[in-house]
Amino acid sequence: MQRSRGFTLMELIIIMGLLASLFVFSSINLLRPQRSSSLEVTLTQVVADLRHQQLKAMTGENGGGDFGVYFETGSYYLFSGSSYTPGDPANSQVDLESTLQFSAVSVPNPLVFQAGSGDAPPGALVLGHADGSLIHTLNFNPHGVVTQVD
Repeated sequence: MQRSRGFTLMELIIIMGLLASLFVFSSINLLRPQRSSSLEVTLTQVVADLRHQQLKAMTGENGGGDFGVYFETGSYYLFSGSSYTPGDPANSQVDLESTLQFSAVSVPNPLVFQAGSGDAPPGALVLGHADGSLIHTLNFNPHGVVTQVD
């Protein structure tokens, strides 16, 4: 009687199941740092834009005056002046990634930095993934400075 070389159907099914399980678990763990990284990069960009608007108000760029930021769920606008005017071509729109959003804004919206001092009302801003899995809170002091990122 000849002995055949190879694997039985049951052995092949078990191996394929183990490989599929390994693939699923590894892909889940590889995507989590990417999601966290995209949130961190966006958070850094938001803080940089806030500081830049505050600096322009303090130094009197473009002839002086107030500068501010207006927040929407999936984007924010950088503007000059004491109030936000939708559709103004001088406004700069910054869109968030499609998976990110501002879920809570407890600072006055728009957030306006006062000319000369750069002061702005205290409050907090929450940025995170739309599904709520990862969030960060930016806290502002009465001088308009981001004091804490949770």
